[in-house]
Amino acid sequence: SIAKLQARLICSLSTVVGRKLYWGLLTSMFHRPLGDAVDAVMAALELQMAVEHLAVQERRQGTSRFLGWAAFSTVGVNATFLALMRYLGSTGDRHARFMAIQGLWPLASVCMTLRALEAPHALVRVLGMAEVPSKWYPASLALGISALRGAMQWDMLAAIACGHAAQALRLEDRLVLSRRAAAALERQWLPRACARALCRLLGGGWVPADPDGRDGSRPEIG
Repeated sequence: SIAKLQARLICSLSTVVGRKLYWGLLTSMFHRPLGDAVDAVMAALELQMAVEHLAVQERRQGTSRFLGWAAFSTVGVNATFLALMRYLGSTGDRHARFMAIQGLWPLASVCMTLRALEAPHALVRVLGMAEVPSKWYPASLALGISALRGAMQWDMLAAIACGHAAQALRLEDRLVLSRRAAAALERQWLPRACARALCRLLGGGWVPADPDGRDGSRPEIG
């Protein structure tokens, strides 16, 4: 039924831990319900952020590596979010069990954090108001949006924490296929004709992995 399908797309303590619907750790990125006008505005902002940040990340990594990175990052952010909810529940927050993380916003927030850490001292304007060093921009944006919505954006805080951990521990190098391995797999299992057909089916283009590590330097297929 629709209710059972939706439950498999929700990542919360009640679904993942309570009902053992572990797929929600990954599939939540594909679920973005709209409850009111504010949700619609946030969804539009989420789409804008996803287009801006995820596209840059894909060009930097190549499509195959980006897909692996996106899967690992989504699971990591969702697990961090659930840990935060468990902590909130232990302090007496009865709603923590049902708070959900969803959509592409958390993944885009990880990308935003990684980009901010590339130039940590550059000044960036937050919500058109104050200027802060780039390294503080993601947290400042999360607090600003929390103030505007009247509720703490725990999903953003989880994503920002994961972004800092990924940068400090070099998790991309440890968890994602190397560029050479990804390029070799693409040559063996994904001929250009197949990549072109896949791109025509789904739309967009396939960015080949660059074995020489020149980020974003190879042309798209499709």
